Amino acid sequence: MRSEQERQNGHLVRNATATLIFTFLAFAIAQFGLLAVVKQGYAYLGYAAFITLFIPFIIHVIVTKGKEI
Repeated sequence: MRSEQERQNGHLVRNATATLIFTFLAFAIAQFGLLAVVKQGYAYLGYAAFITLFIPFIIHVIVTKGKEI
């Protein structure tokens, strides 16, 4: 079993790693500009919605000939 000290050191390393990753991400977002990042995110969400919602709906309409809508 691990001692309490080893467990605390593990948490410290994990927290420090997470902090560095989030700091790097915040720095990267600041370099590109938040609006550009949000714009790209909304574009990808639009594509994802098209693939996951619109196409299955159209296929459902064609298969059921619109009877269950």
